[in-house]
Amino acid sequence: MNISERVFGILTNANTTRINFWFKGVNGNQVSILAPDFIFTAYSIKSNVISIVEGNADPGKAIYTAKNDGALRANTMYIGQTNYSQSFEALVVHETIHAIHDLRKMVIPWMDSEIAAYIAQGFYANNAGIPFDHVSRKEHIYLGKLIADDFVVNGQVDDMLVDELRDNLKKDPTYSGYINSNFIGDG
Repeated sequence: MNISERVFGILTNANTTRINFWFKGVNGNQVSILAPDFIFTAYSIKSNVISIVEGNADPGKAIYTAKNDGALRANTMYIGQTNYSQSFEALVVHETIHAIHDLRKMVIPWMDSEIAAYIAQGFYANNAGIPFDHVSRKEHIYLGKLIADDFVVNGQVDDMLVDELRDNLKKDPTYSGYINSNFIGDG
């Protein structure tokens, strides 16, 4: 099975197709992610609208690029070498959120795109049965898992947890170069 087929399988499996949530973004706009978004993205991969490239990201990491950026091509998910664990699958779901925003041609604060990505990653991890003690409290996915759990119980995200995740992302040097700007999707 090649990497594109593997990603297609992740985006169409039951752990992903049960992901549905929404929250209020930094500008007060509702940000929503629904299961059909993943199916649409999976078929965008199958029809080569989105490319999947293995090996051009750091091991265990993944990156989605909406626009050409140096050696990185637009509409491409780059996946580093991995062991194809459920944690890897959750990471693919995270990066797929950026692809969804790109395919929808959205202009969205990067903060909201990353928040949505971590919540989706948390949903996938919970749906796949990844226990909380397998995730460090220092990782953003930990809060994503908490937010996802709360959404399942209460039908809405906990604004305090979302605010905590926003604060953590603002402090994380990984995101400092772009977190306060906009993601601009162009399909």
